[in-house]
Amino acid sequence: MLLVGLAPLSRGTSIAIKLERDRIFLAADTRESRSAGVANQDTSEFRNDFCKIVPLGKIGFAVTGHADYHASGPGDALRDWDARDDARTVNSQYPDNITSMSDEWGRRAGLHYLSFYRVDANRVRGLAAMNSANLIVEGIFVGWKSKREPITRAEDIFFDPGAVGGIQAHYTEFAFSELPFSTNDTTAELIKGQTERAKAVAARWAKEGTHVAKSQRDWQYLEFLIQATADYDPAVGKNVDVLEVRPNGHYKWLRHH
Repeated sequence: MLLVGLAPLSRGTSIAIKLERDRIFLAADTRESRSAGVANQDTSEFRNDFCKIVPLGKIGFAVTGHADYHASGPGDALRDWDARDDARTVNSQYPDNITSMSDEWGRRAGLHYLSFYRVDANRVRGLAAMNSANLIVEGIFVGWKSKREPITRAEDIFFDPGAVGGIQAHYTEFAFSELPFSTNDTTAELIKGQTERAKAVAARWAKEGTHVAKSQRDWQYLEFLIQATADYDPAVGKNVDVLEVRPNGHYKWLRHH
């Protein structure tokens, strides 16, 4: 499926991406709203040290939504699970093959939430209800189809009341775009620059960006956008991790909290 924009989440994580012919910038805030296991399903809190980005050589991975599960005790029917660990596993299975990696990651995430739904359907419905798209978790892979053809592939796991087992998965593949883009609707709004608050944020960047070295402006703009998003969305944090990925497999943390 080839579309032109990411389906945004209404709240929570902001992931921003800038594709270039010889490098990709992948940025994400570090705030997480952690829910405990099934037995303690009403307990949640924010933390600001959750790195949502995983470097995988010439491929980068980022996750938004409910990205992990920790068993509440010996009686919990579900096992621990972490979307980032799955990304590392599928990378070892399909090194540098972004299509196969994302397909397998989506399969694993779907099976996890299918099991979760069988154990506690109400809990899964509650997680999905936190955004208008019923999205539970989204894994985003950035990399290259060829040496100078950058792509983004998003794997969505969502709740569908009409589906067998309640859980569905689909992928979206994005072609090269000169403009940055984001999974967060507020960040996407700020990028487009059409609303009054987006225009105000753009005016701020016009001033602040002049103090940023030209070689660093693209990635610091992503950081700025996410931090500006945090002013409007309390579920997005001000700490932002930024990864640079290159087609030769070299990657570099530009910001890592």
